[in-house]
Amino acid sequence: MLLSRLRPVFAFILCAWPGFIFCQNNRSAVDSLLTKVATAKLKDKSYLYDELTLKFYRKQTDSAIKYGKLTLAWAYKANDSVNIAYAHSRMGVLYKNKGLFDSSLVHYFRSIKIQQKNGFKNGIAANYNNIGTVYKLRGQYDKAVWYYHKAINMFTGLKDGSGLNQVLQNIAELYIEIGEEEKARKEFETAAVYFKKHPHKAAEGFLYAGLGQIYARQKKYRLAERYMKQAAQMFEAVAANTDLAHAQIELSKILLINQKKGSADSLIKKIQF
Repeated sequence: MLLSRLRPVFAFILCAWPGFIFCQNNRSAVDSLLTKVATAKLKDKSYLYDELTLKFYRKQTDSAIKYGKLTLAWAYKANDSVNIAYAHSRMGVLYKNKGLFDSSLVHYFRSIKIQQKNGFKNGIAANYNNIGTVYKLRGQYDKAVWYYHKAINMFTGLKDGSGLNQVLQNIAELYIEIGEEEKARKEFETAAVYFKKHPHKAAEGFLYAGLGQIYARQKKYRLAERYMKQAAQMFEAVAANTDLAHAQIELSKILLINQKKGSADSLIKKIQF
């Protein structure tokens, strides 16, 4: 009885301004989903619990883990191998975000085992990328690079430009973090060859932006300008406006260093978020 009386008080504290309206709407959506779960068929329950997991995914990790566990439990009850693998991956991300890296790895590897049985190759590649990130966060860089390369090889074989782009950003970030920028550059250069054969403008935009930033850090500003211009062109071609704006900001800085103030001023006027 006491707990039920205190719940509205806790809810008010958690939803204090400025997040009040968001929390109110989120609580309403959660209540609606819980109502649906109560009458849902066995095969649908895990998907509804996954929607609940997503409601808490960014702001309340403990609640997200609670519903993630229910997603997993009901996926097993329904013998839904697709959602079992997906739910294990989701739990891996949640535990990673909470800093519980051992638990995170357990779920990623369980997901891979199921995906291997069912031939979910894109999912396997994505989990290799996830595992690489966990090892990066633990400072086990050799293991991180090993798993990132497994992901790169799989995504390349699958001709999955989006997946490949994600891993490239992660491995380049790792190399830059440990002061091995030249290795990051080589990863991007290798990927550039791939994207010439299999164009993917958004991914190429990130690739060129990465090269531009690396060359800028190495004080090779002419090359930095060239690649950042290419990044901006790619982002503009796919109307990725936020990414375009970031590339233009970086390019304007490089233009100023290259003593092209007029071009930099002109570019700054065009930037829109």
